Amino acid sequence: MNPRCLRYSIVGIIIALSVTILIINVFNISLEDVLDIQSHVLILALALNFARFMAQGLRLHMLLRRFSCLNIGYIDSFALRGASEFFALTIIPFMADEAARTWLLTERGERATVAFWISIVELMLDTLVGSTLAFAAGLNALVARAYYLATMILVISTTQMLAAVVFISLAKGLGGNALKAWITKRSDKMPLPLEIRRRLSEGSNEMTRILCATFSRTNLSLLTQLILLTIVIMITPALILYLMLNHAGILGTLLGFHAGSILGTLPITVGGAGLTETGLYLYLHDVLSINSPLMVMHWRIATYYISLIVSGMLLIMTFFQVRLSTRFST
Repeated sequence: MNPRCLRYSIVGIIIALSVTILIINVFNISLEDVLDIQSHVLILALALNFARFMAQGLRLHMLLRRFSCLNIGYIDSFALRGASEFFALTIIPFMADEAARTWLLTERGERATVAFWISIVELMLDTLVGSTLAFAAGLNALVARAYYLATMILVISTTQMLAAVVFISLAKGLGGNALKAWITKRSDKMPLPLEIRRRLSEGSNEMTRILCATFSRTNLSLLTQLILLTIVIMITPALILYLMLNHAGILGTLLGFHAGSILGTLPITVGGAGLTETGLYLYLHDVLSINSPLMVMHWRIATYYISLIVSGMLLIMTFFQVRLSTRFST
């Protein structure tokens, strides 16, 4: 991976920590209270975070088995997918983790175009499922007469949902060539080595073979399994919230999480720092009548920061594994 991206990630971690400290000061929460999380909650949160990483790894593994010629086992897929998540958490969200997966897969011997379009399929799945759940959260906020919050959630979720649908429709229709040209042009902005970016302009039929095939009726069984795994990925952070706030109900915590998550997808702060907490706090306060900024901070620690530690460890492990395999192959 480009060393500049690693520097950006370090800066991103500093920014995320600074935003967390700012929120603590705004709500006048003591550091002792922030760190006072029950041990059993942390253990369960760690287990749920691992479950999320495992579901992400399994989804990637299924796509690789279907479209790749690489002989990569599930453990390697799990580690590689978890490593790429580090960049989603530490760089302003514009395909940072997709770029990381593309690079890691090419280092393992995969063609750049195959690695890239497999990553795009994951992005489409996350967008479609996540925006749908966020749209439901927006409707619930509308019913609760939290009009400003509902409008914000509905606009963002609808935009993302339509963008994903239009993207897939263009890929499967007459706009495929124009979409390939647009993607190739946008790939220059991705944090990838120059050689990989050059290869993305080759083998353009991989979009049809991977993206279009995944979202076709002929692969309905595969698509169903991928969607189910994506749902698991999308509900595990909500389950962590439910552990801390079970009196809100599983549906309330699920919608509350996605109200915050949809704001966190805006390319403004790294890892949605500040935006995710704001969305969750406003939803709990305006829709569920729960005023607990301390609980929001506990949830942020149990999701974002635990995921950051786990993905960082997986990144280090995967980086050295890639370097060793490259050395021995030469």
